[in-house]
Amino acid sequence: MRTIFIPLVLVSSACMEAAEDRAHPLRKQVFEDVADAHDVPRDLLVAIAWSQTRFEQEAEGFHQHEGRRGFGVMGLEAGAPEAGPNLARAARRLGVAPDEIRHDSALNVEAAASELRWKADQMEKETGVAIVDMGDWAEIVGWFSGSEDGGAQRSFAKQVFQVLESGLEAPTPDGEWIEIYPSEQDTPFLNAWLTTGGGDSALVTNFVAAHSSNYTNSSRSSGSIDTIVVHTAQGSYSGTYNWFANSSSNVSAHYVIRSSDGEITQMVWEEDSAWHAGHSDTNSNSVGIELEGYIEQPDTWFTEAMYRSLSALIEDIGDRQRVELDRDAIIGHVEVPGCSSGYGGGRSCHTDPGTGFDWDRLMSDLDMPPESEDGGSEPPPTGTTGALVGYVRADSIYNDTGGISNATVSLSTGENTTTESDGWYQFDAVASEWVDISVSASGYDNSYRSKEIQTGATNWGSVAMNTSSGGTTGGGTTGGGTTGGGTTGPSVPTTVSPVGSETVVGPAVTLRWSNTGADGYEVKIYWFDGEDWNYYYDYSTTLAEKTFWPVVDDTSYTWAARAIYGGVATEWTDLAEFYFDN
Repeated sequence: MRTIFIPLVLVSSACMEAAEDRAHPLRKQVFEDVADAHDVPRDLLVAIAWSQTRFEQEAEGFHQHEGRRGFGVMGLEAGAPEAGPNLARAARRLGVAPDEIRHDSALNVEAAASELRWKADQMEKETGVAIVDMGDWAEIVGWFSGSEDGGAQRSFAKQVFQVLESGLEAPTPDGEWIEIYPSEQDTPFLNAWLTTGGGDSALVTNFVAAHSSNYTNSSRSSGSIDTIVVHTAQGSYSGTYNWFANSSSNVSAHYVIRSSDGEITQMVWEEDSAWHAGHSDTNSNSVGIELEGYIEQPDTWFTEAMYRSLSALIEDIGDRQRVELDRDAIIGHVEVPGCSSGYGGGRSCHTDPGTGFDWDRLMSDLDMPPESEDGGSEPPPTGTTGALVGYVRADSIYNDTGGISNATVSLSTGENTTTESDGWYQFDAVASEWVDISVSASGYDNSYRSKEIQTGATNWGSVAMNTSSGGTTGGGTTGGGTTGGGTTGPSVPTTVSPVGSETVVGPAVTLRWSNTGADGYEVKIYWFDGEDWNYYYDYSTTLAEKTFWPVVDDTSYTWAARAIYGGVATEWTDLAEFYFDN
């Protein structure tokens, strides 16, 4: 493939050092300028960034298990082995501090390009063969994964080259679109690799062994496993299995699933106990599955392909290990006991797979019908309707001890029912369309959500309710607290923190607002450049808080939030201001 580079202002370390603010936003021009400066294909850099972080600089977040960090849009690591790129080595080469590469998206891309060029120069000296075509870079991309396992290297290279072959059109966090035109790739490095799988399941593409110090050799027999735990990795596919293969991580999972195509890598045999739950009893009787991605970006990472692979893998595990596949057996990490300060998440109180994970979708994919009175299962309805089932629970749909009895569940299609003693409700035949679900109960604020009903399936629609903060309850919308016989409409949240021009010390900021029992919330953020306020980013979340990593230090930010009820948004809160000092 011929790539045309247009020489513009180069993003070199020399010119960057002259800038007062090194936290440059990610622009498509960065990839072109850096590629030209370091003689690395522009499309290759873009494909790696997309595979690693979906262009999110703030995806430098910590892995839920142990605090491992992959920094910036290219997922660079501070202490990667010689088998892969090294942030500190790139920093020395560019003459900057490693911390600048962590937080500056343009420098992050340049550091990755310099490492790729360094490795390419090494290979050319060793082999005497020039790297000319895009396909010649495949082995170097495999090295960039940081794995010492040949299968894992090829898996990462395959992921990147799939992006190159299929093409890409995707936005940066600032809304600028980046494109890769699809092109056929000749990759001898990948063509020489015959995928043999070799795991417990025929669905496994690769077996990359976790380090022997990161799991327990248990020799578990079929029947001793009764739980499947779903995690979100808070990292990339390759970064996750590389960490499990690292002897210093003290953590592992049985499986890792890739976002883009649902590819499955197995790392621990099911007969052995992976260290994934933060709770020894759960580890001893469960199988752990890690999903590539970040809980803050569910719409980006939780793809159709990933859900399909996850449900197929769970069904396969259930068949082989004789696990009764219901919502009691299939749990999220947040539901693992052991948190000393609150509900679930093991000893470190994890929150994955996150509120953006679609449990209803997963259970529908598994075709899990509600239990019948005799303990068997009822077949799902057919025709033009589907069943709608779920729990109404206090505070969180994961709170299995917080079922709310005698709550009224009403559908926009006209049906009504009342919850049982454990909060369970069930509609056997609901028209196959989007329905609005509203729930009211004495002592709780009304709660709402929407659900698309799939024909012939059992559709899960659990609802969480918050303890009433005053005003109308049971049958009307609470709004901001109603007196007399009317309602005021959905509540607008109020900002909680940070407000009042307070100073927040980095590297991250958590925005918090009042929980109004909405279906979700939207947040918008602006930053000050010394003269004008600039749009920074907006987020959607189902929580009453949002953590983000500002890329511009030592400046003021403002933010506002609004609530979403049944797809309808409230007014924005007044802008709240804070100063970010990192």
